[in-house]
Amino acid sequence: MHKKKYFFKFILGSLFILLLIFGLSRKEAKAETTSNISVILDLTGIMRDSSGNAIIDGKYATREEFAQMLVQASLYAGEVKSSNKLKLFKDVPKNNSKGAYIQIAVSKGYMSGYLGGMFKPTKAVTLKEAIYATLGILGYTKNDFTGKLSDARYDTFKELGLDKNLTLSAEDKLTKKNCETLFYNLLNAKQKTGEIYGTVLGYSLNDDNEVDYQSLLDKKMKGPVVTKKGWENNLKNKLSSYTIVRNDKIITSDNIEDNSIVYYAEQAKRIWVYNEKEYGMLEKITYNQGEPQEFTVSGSTYTVEKPESMKKIIKDADIAKGMIVAILLGRDEKVSCVLPIKSTLADSNWEKQLSFDLKEGTIYKNDAKTTSAEIHSGDVVYYSEQLETIWAFDKKVYGPLDNITLSQGEPQELTISSTSYTVEDSKEMKNKFKSNSIQKGVSVVLMLGWDDKVSKVLKLSSMVAEGSWQQELSFDLSQGKIYKDGLKVTSAKIESEDVIYYSNQLKTLWVYGKKIYGVLDSVSPNISSPETIVVAGKTYNLKLMPLASSEEHDGNADNMIGNAWGERLRENGIDEGDNVVLLFGYNGNVVDILTVDKMPVTIIGYVLSIDNKVVKDENQNSTVKRVIRMVDTEGTIREFPCSDIAISKSAVVEVNFKFSNPVITILNSSVGAVPTDITTKKLAQDIRIVEVKEANYSKLTSAELTQSSWNTGNVLYSKLNSANEITDLIVTNVTDSFYQYAVLEKVTLPGANGGSNYIQMTFDMGQKETTIAMDNVKWDFNLGPKAIQIEDNELKDMQSLNQVRIAYISGKQANTSQAVYRIADDVLVYFYKNGEYYTGSLEDITNFDSRNVYGYMKQLQGPIRVIIVTD
Repeated sequence: MHKKKYFFKFILGSLFILLLIFGLSRKEAKAETTSNISVILDLTGIMRDSSGNAIIDGKYATREEFAQMLVQASLYAGEVKSSNKLKLFKDVPKNNSKGAYIQIAVSKGYMSGYLGGMFKPTKAVTLKEAIYATLGILGYTKNDFTGKLSDARYDTFKELGLDKNLTLSAEDKLTKKNCETLFYNLLNAKQKTGEIYGTVLGYSLNDDNEVDYQSLLDKKMKGPVVTKKGWENNLKNKLSSYTIVRNDKIITSDNIEDNSIVYYAEQAKRIWVYNEKEYGMLEKITYNQGEPQEFTVSGSTYTVEKPESMKKIIKDADIAKGMIVAILLGRDEKVSCVLPIKSTLADSNWEKQLSFDLKEGTIYKNDAKTTSAEIHSGDVVYYSEQLETIWAFDKKVYGPLDNITLSQGEPQELTISSTSYTVEDSKEMKNKFKSNSIQKGVSVVLMLGWDDKVSKVLKLSSMVAEGSWQQELSFDLSQGKIYKDGLKVTSAKIESEDVIYYSNQLKTLWVYGKKIYGVLDSVSPNISSPETIVVAGKTYNLKLMPLASSEEHDGNADNMIGNAWGERLRENGIDEGDNVVLLFGYNGNVVDILTVDKMPVTIIGYVLSIDNKVVKDENQNSTVKRVIRMVDTEGTIREFPCSDIAISKSAVVEVNFKFSNPVITILNSSVGAVPTDITTKKLAQDIRIVEVKEANYSKLTSAELTQSSWNTGNVLYSKLNSANEITDLIVTNVTDSFYQYAVLEKVTLPGANGGSNYIQMTFDMGQKETTIAMDNVKWDFNLGPKAIQIEDNELKDMQSLNQVRIAYISGKQANTSQAVYRIADDVLVYFYKNGEYYTGSLEDITNFDSRNVYGYMKQLQGPIRVIIVTD
């Protein structure tokens, strides 16, 4: 689609101009001049009759034809009709159509007859006769010449430039082309009195003191005319009788496209065709005395060709600033016509808005020419009735409105995920926002159209996947598009209690499965208009409107969201201290908050510790109870009162709620039973993994899990979704994430040098040294790289690392020539010399040939935790 003038067009145009400046070939330059000469002679009417037909009918100009051209090139052209036709010559009857011209030409002394009263009208005219005639028109008589008259006349003929581009002898006959050249030279020659003859006839001159082609064209040319049905009725003659020019090339009438701009000159019987069009947003109309002078379309400014007629076009077509338009360019790339381009959203009935057959129109999709089959429901469609052209775009942006930039109450920009999009029609968008209660925080789909501007906005509906939720949809799920947590999925991936945003018009669902359970610790700044909440010790900002919130709230944009959340808390009867469920949507933002009574809640976790603590009972009285501290698969720490003494440390438990009170049970062998093929199953995109060991835990990513060696024996609990993907895992002894890494660089035995009675071990941990004192060491304390666990300055575990020799390092990978190992992001690098360790970095390791480079890792598959370089 030719939406805008591309840069390469400018470059080509510039190169063309330079070629003209520095000179094309003489042949090309001559062709251009010759073409203009023909048009000039046609426009002056010198070589055409009153019907626009060429006067010269044969190979050579006859004397009677030359007489007609002479008179039409003289000041006596207007006297032809009033001249009395006298029979001056025997061979020129009174009914001769050229008789009056012959009479004037002879009476003015431009031509003469032959002996015997003959004129010989059909005899070919010669250069000698043409010299006599043209000098006569310029005011010369025989009294101006001496000596041999014919030679004297010829010398003057040359001095005046009348012989330019004529290489003829005196008796040579004149062709049509010779006559064109001769009369063009005549117009540019000086009269005997000194004036250039063309000015005597009323023609303007250019900078070269020659008859100005452009000025003459302006006077004689009619137009612009848009080539729609019946346009040729403007012409006096049949279209086929005109010479038609487009881009300086002659074409046939069949090649004139609809909605081109044409100009025509009846005297020249010539038509000029322009079919360049530009499309885009009409950003500005510059007026002068109420008439449009310039249009600015998509950043480019164009001059209006005829302001007076353009004023009527604008009024009739209801053209206004902010519309998408097509401008039709004519001469000098000026705007000859402007057409409105309408827009709509493709649905099942959108084609009915068109007044033309879609299959016969020209169609573009995302700027590429295509067919109607590529236009789909939900596409933004622009169309021009007159051009029978359609432009479709399918780019969409989904998400909540972070910000709405207004100007005089109208939306100018819409922001989603920190990216701002310009609104195409701010007035229409204002009405759309008002009628659909669209405001900041609401989830929408921006339909991007021309120049990636927002053409349409669809407000999304929302719900929770529970009960008969599918009845809210007006389309079959199998026919729609479904995205879950950013990935395209099938309906099988939608699980009970998932958050769903949907558009019936687009037949699209956006689904989110993340949920958080815990105690609502606090609400800020207040419960009536909260901005943040703290649940299970973690703070969440309330950036989006609550789920299924369609009511327009009072107040400014800054507190609308807070007011909506205040209403949601009141509706659900939620206060600080309640056990709640948070539902999450776009970009991990909270979209709803419910009490655990309103949604089935099951928490699976690993018991880290058990203590007696002061807690509130159901009557909010303080009492001492047995409390378990557990971590769930989200990695969230939770504490619940638990009187069941069968539940102990390291147990995997299930927590349900009854009347908001937790009910805790140990998972039996059937609940959370680990499939024997667990390691072959696909990990869900939003998998939750926690690794535990005694009283420690660590959240793992799916990447960390897949890079580790694990099997059924490492899995304490697993959960699969309906697609047989792993969604939750509690594992143990999979990674080395509970260890720190260091170099044991010094061991001091009890009593050494009169010192302590304890064994003292000094570890270099990269940026610091740590010394641990113990009365008994049960581990191997040979010096070198170690994996250690330290709690409360007490060494809980220490293990030696596996060693490999590194051949070279590429990025974060170490190659041993036999295997490749990942290098940990926090790898420790040391240079060892003369019994001392010096801290370095990966970038410092530059020579593997003259040095020994060793990598150390806890697990055989990696990653490498320590690198030591020795000479």
